[in-house]
Amino acid sequence: MKIFSSKPSQVGKENLPDVTCAYCHQKGNVDMHIFYRYYHLFGIPMFPHRRGGAIMCHNCKHVTNAKLFPIDLKERYLEIKSKYKAPWWHYFGSVSITILVVSFLSIRIFAYGTITLNKFLSSIKPNVIYKYSLSKKKYTFWKIARVNKDSVYYFPSNYQFSGTPPKEIDFSAEDFFDSTERLYLKSEFKTDFEASKIKKYK
Repeated sequence: MKIFSSKPSQVGKENLPDVTCAYCHQKGNVDMHIFYRYYHLFGIPMFPHRRGGAIMCHNCKHVTNAKLFPIDLKERYLEIKSKYKAPWWHYFGSVSITILVVSFLSIRIFAYGTITLNKFLSSIKPNVIYKYSLSKKKYTFWKIARVNKDSVYYFPSNYQFSGTPPKEIDFSAEDFFDSTERLYLKSEFKTDFEASKIKKYK
């Protein structure tokens, strides 16, 4: 068996009762066959690539390819051919591969997101500073005070910023952070992290 090749597949057949065979001259014994060629990988259909046709006489078994049809029969062939489409199984391989790839990537992305989130949550420790977005253009900073199993206590900054954070920010300044602790649930941390509202700064 060839690894990658093409193969014909009949998708339709219609009797032509008014057509006379050009070889045995019998009338009413001619059928028009419509077929697709499809590519296959290890015998598994991947996708169709060409549609064709032929007529065959039941009496003498003679076959005539569509390329040799006379003008009147060719017009009829084009009309009949337009009614038949490639069957779904011609796409079986390519659809299956697409589903497998999408599923694999989805699992990888989900796993990576889970690992990243867990890593982020485990990095929440006292004295770590986070940048928190207040709006699309404004942000502030939080300093972690203490961490419990389900909650985080932090000191919010007394200042708001926009644009790139200035290099001369002095986080150790006495008035930079408020002295009152605020409560922040880890579930809220998770939501804001996934929404890219909060990230570790220093």
